[in-house]
Amino acid sequence: MTGIGDVEKRTGISRQNIRYYEKEGLLKPGRNPENSYRRYGDEDVKRLFQIKLLRKLGMPIGEIRRVLEGEVTLGTALAAHQSALKEERKQLKDAADFCGRIQASCLEELQAEEYLAQMELEETRGALFDDFVRDFKQVARDEGKRYFTFMPDTMCLNPREFTDALFAFGEKEGRELVVTKEGMYPEFTLDGVEYEAHRVFSRYGAVVHCVRKGEKLEEIPEKRRRGLRLLYRLIGPAAVLLFVVVIHSRNPEGIPWVLLPVLVMIAAWLGGRYFDHFKE
Repeated sequence: MTGIGDVEKRTGISRQNIRYYEKEGLLKPGRNPENSYRRYGDEDVKRLFQIKLLRKLGMPIGEIRRVLEGEVTLGTALAAHQSALKEERKQLKDAADFCGRIQASCLEELQAEEYLAQMELEETRGALFDDFVRDFKQVARDEGKRYFTFMPDTMCLNPREFTDALFAFGEKEGRELVVTKEGMYPEFTLDGVEYEAHRVFSRYGAVVHCVRKGEKLEEIPEKRRRGLRLLYRLIGPAAVLLFVVVIHSRNPEGIPWVLLPVLVMIAAWLGGRYFDHFKE
């Protein structure tokens, strides 16, 4: 055990800051029973180094307290702080860029209202784009959960075979699957999400189609959700067409022009199949 002077020398943290961390509940040193002076052990010194590092990274005191008290993991806190720092860096860059656009050389020449209007317009555009990206990601996640198919090892000719096929799928994928209703149209949960299934036959055997039941979705207006869903569904066919165009532009002799209509028809057919998989 040692006194605050020695701790100050070892850690490079001033005694004022050490006492501030104590006041904020980040540090709880013992007391000398003879004179009530603070006494710091190795664990206290170790914690001070941890606090010093996190403070140098700019993490708020309140968040450091949550980490030290085990309310949140260090990894989670650092990820959230990193995201905040990136947003702050973007704002600082935008501010620095805008400083270069201000032409006034003195306060009297500064057209503050005009520049503020420009800033607000750019902020609005940025917010709209951020909203679009966030909503598109949410729709993509929803669509990924909304529908899927798999080919079982059996033909699923009766409810028992159908149930066994579902359990086999869950085990193969390493996911938690619970059958809640058996039959030829069984219902089940997959990682907590409710689905209902039906079986169809293809030339290669049985195919099980699983459609998500009424899961609560994020609050995105229905009209906007439909537009984003359409965009999500067009990505596959659009990628095929883009591939054809890029290949032909790099090697005009590689794909004869006479084959382009055929490839376009194939892309259209794939698009139709894509829509069939995701239709309402």
